[in-house]
Amino acid sequence: RADAGAHFGWNDRPVILAVGGIEPRKGSRLLLESFARARGRLGDAPLLAIAGGETLFDYEDYRDAWWDDASRLGVNVHSVRDAPVPNDADVVILGTIADDDMPVLYRAADALAFPSTREGFGLVVLEALASPIPTVVTDLPVLREYLTDGVDCVMVPAGDSAPLANALVNVVRDEGLRERLCRGGQKTVEQFTWAACAAEHER
Repeated sequence: RADAGAHFGWNDRPVILAVGGIEPRKGSRLLLESFARARGRLGDAPLLAIAGGETLFDYEDYRDAWWDDASRLGVNVHSVRDAPVPNDADVVILGTIADDDMPVLYRAADALAFPSTREGFGLVVLEALASPIPTVVTDLPVLREYLTDGVDCVMVPAGDSAPLANALVNVVRDEGLRERLCRGGQKTVEQFTWAACAAEHER
């Protein structure tokens, strides 16, 4: 964790990671509000790191609203590429991350926030579980197909910032919960290895 945090320039600050950029179906505005509500309880100088976001769709209006939210909430946002993250940054927008750096990015975070409003599967969650870091996800039918609340993740209702904020605090600060979720996550990941997929296709 220390080496990975140094690689991305935030060292040992408490970090919530979101992967998928700023867009409606990723629940980005809700996450920003939840982080603002939680940051005083997350530890010293917490950081929300947002990775990814390349898309063919036009989300300019939504992103403008997200920036307005940041101003209203008093959240200092910094866009960074190959530079240390300023100590006064509350949120860092990382943009696209090279494939080789993705495992390091997960290890540089203390939890994954995945407040999507809809998903096809949620591969990002499996990547986080494999890292392993605890995950907080929206209670969606597609995620309930392979995740279990309290066993390998924490599930929160869609559209409500308070439960999401509380869940983020819990998975970062409660060491017993973190360990339990990471153990459960490893068992879940074992069902989705390439070997397991190949065996299932062969069967």
